[in-house]
Amino acid sequence: MSFVQTGYKVFSKLEEIFKRKSFKTIFIAFSSLILFFGVMNVYAQEAETEVPKVKVNWDGTKAFYNLASGTDKDEDNMTSFSGVSATNTAWTILSTMAPGLTDGGDKIEGDSSIPEDMRGGLLGTADSFVNYAYSNQPNINLVAHLGNEWVPGYKESSTGLYAAEKQSGYQELMDSGISNIWAKFRDLAYLFFVVVMIVIGFMIMFRSKLGGQTLVSLGNTIPNVIVGLILVTFSFAIAGLVIDVGGLITSFLASLFDGELVSIENIGNLMKSVFTSGTIETSSIVAGSGAGSIALGAGLGSLAAAIGGSAVLAILGPALIGVGLIGLLLVLTLLGIVFVGVIKLLITLYKAYFGILLGVALGPLQIMIGSIPGQNHMTKNWFLGIVRNVLVFPVVFFIVNAPNLLLGDKDIILNFPEKLTYADPSSNGIDINATSGFLMFILRVFVIYLAAQAPKYIEAFIPNTSSKAAGDAGAAAKMSLSKIPLVGALFK
Repeated sequence: MSFVQTGYKVFSKLEEIFKRKSFKTIFIAFSSLILFFGVMNVYAQEAETEVPKVKVNWDGTKAFYNLASGTDKDEDNMTSFSGVSATNTAWTILSTMAPGLTDGGDKIEGDSSIPEDMRGGLLGTADSFVNYAYSNQPNINLVAHLGNEWVPGYKESSTGLYAAEKQSGYQELMDSGISNIWAKFRDLAYLFFVVVMIVIGFMIMFRSKLGGQTLVSLGNTIPNVIVGLILVTFSFAIAGLVIDVGGLITSFLASLFDGELVSIENIGNLMKSVFTSGTIETSSIVAGSGAGSIALGAGLGSLAAAIGGSAVLAILGPALIGVGLIGLLLVLTLLGIVFVGVIKLLITLYKAYFGILLGVALGPLQIMIGSIPGQNHMTKNWFLGIVRNVLVFPVVFFIVNAPNLLLGDKDIILNFPEKLTYADPSSNGIDINATSGFLMFILRVFVIYLAAQAPKYIEAFIPNTSSKAAGDAGAAAKMSLSKIPLVGALFK
């Protein structure tokens, strides 16, 4: 049996264990005990933190397995060899996931001979993707677009739309060719409207004998065609206006944090030690709008870095030197929880991103179909679909930055009600900072998993009114993705 088959069976068994109700019950009970007895009062304040480093105690690991087998601690045998090999496997996985946690993390980061993806590690690469998805949401300059469509020579003389700044999300749309795709579907819709108008015109000219129902249908079709023709022409601009409104909402939410957004970037060396990719150094995100550019320190992937490092420090201590297999497995478990949350959030952001692109490109076709009598809901569905996908970004932005309100306000005290927990009023709390403890770890994990469900919260306010067939098709695709081994659960 190959190593891959063995590993697959092991992961399959672990997946079965995690799905058991008994495991969930035990996990919830264990977490509740830690929350009630280990973390009570929590005070928000800033503090300097040590950089956590993981170093394996190889001699101690060998001695453990030898002494457990009743042999001399320095003896070389199969038991000690197997134990050290298992520890080495866990260490290799940890180094690949988060090289910044190792003693050589700083050297790895500065060594240009090492591939960029290996310098950042698996979590650093995921961090880069999350930041890319957030910072490159579509952005449209309405004035430049309309000028290019209607003003002769605007494309050659203007520096707005087609010579936009590299930071502009619209430039990303232009590079991907989405504007050209939209133009082709727009022309196809124009052709449909022309054919419909010609048919109606000939029917009127030849004074065709029309029944009452047909006459009513034609009477309803002509206004729909005219409105549809206008909407198709301005569909690109309408989508851009919705995107700009979403950018304004994000800017408004950023102002509510009163500057606390930078706390994500400045949590300290802890964050940089967990994620050593370039995105950690630049977690300030620029989101353009019709009125200009607005700097937003979202740092979605950087937030995940804080989670992993905070949990490691809170549970294993500030100096992770000389750990064994159990310590490595605990660190890997914590990083695995963070990684799954980041991937879920990444999938959510990219689904919204591609939803916006498809909505812009296919908008003319949906509006065209909406001009047919009895299909008016198609135009409404197109507009609401754009709105839902755009709102994902400000909602995610707000959720992932919510913990920073606690980090920035020193007067906030988080604790369970004393009357409900029967706590000792004289007990002292622990500080909230980048390594405050298990409560802050749970809070940060919670907001990442909560942010991954942003589309569902939006649908509660803006329901999805698409047809049953479209809903069934989406559910079938989601079901197919969920059957992928190991990673399928991320799509549920």
